[in-house]
Amino acid sequence: MELFSQDKQRIVLERERGHTLQAIALRRGISYQRVQTIVREAREHIDRLEMHLLVSRKEGVAFGLAIPNQEQQYRAIALDYLAWILDRLRARDLDIEVTTKNTSEGIIVFLEDQTNYSEEEE
Repeated sequence: MELFSQDKQRIVLERERGHTLQAIALRRGISYQRVQTIVREAREHIDRLEMHLLVSRKEGVAFGLAIPNQEQQYRAIALDYLAWILDRLRARDLDIEVTTKNTSEGIIVFLEDQTNYSEEEE
């Protein structure tokens, strides 16, 4: 599973920082409805990530996100967006372990669900 495009990541992060839909839309030259759609898609992205993590845990396979090599400013945006993803997942009471592996093409960020689900059953 890949991260959102750089433009979408920026929009989501701007919204997270408290910028209004209208202000973001004006800066980006798009409609506020488009901004709203991108923010909704980001929430849906978190839903899919959570599902992938649960399936990966059940199947005992690794789950990773790729952050390709890129200019420093774009890499910073991708890492900020990754932090946003982790914050959202942890806000859902998921215990996520993060490990990274550098490659010639960038970084692979492995996410593993370490949540103790047996506590919830008690």
